[in-house]
Amino acid sequence: MDKYGLSTQVMETYIADFHGTTVTLFEKVDPDQQTNMPVCFDCHGVHDIRRADDPEKGLQVKENLLSTCQRCHPDATSNFPDSWLSHYIPSPEHAPLVYYVGLVYKILIPLVLGAMALFILTDIYRKVSRKRKKNGNNGGIEELQPPTPDFSQDSK
Repeated sequence: MDKYGLSTQVMETYIADFHGTTVTLFEKVDPDQQTNMPVCFDCHGVHDIRRADDPEKGLQVKENLLSTCQRCHPDATSNFPDSWLSHYIPSPEHAPLVYYVGLVYKILIPLVLGAMALFILTDIYRKVSRKRKKNGNNGGIEELQPPTPDFSQDSK
């Protein structure tokens, strides 16, 4: 496949895809269960395989892919297979939008979760320190309290 400029990461991309992940989970739960794992000829055909440089090849693969998708997704339309990234892992060359969105997620999600954890920890610290002060346990440091006015006397 490499000599034709095709991705050699077919299995990795399939397992990383939703369908491959589902099949992998089913196989772990029940290894003897027959799974619906597609094979190459489901999309590429058997007897009507065309040369890699044939301009009709893309149409043939898309038609085969659509009929394969419609086995599980009967309402799939002609543009349904376009949502699949093929056998390529998203990169700036192949599916740049998916690649950069994934990159932003890999940075943004840990930052948001880290900031939220920091916020929770500072909130817990504030509540504990307020409770200590309220109970008089402030580490031996006396807290200065403003004098409370006494309104019981009339100044007439």
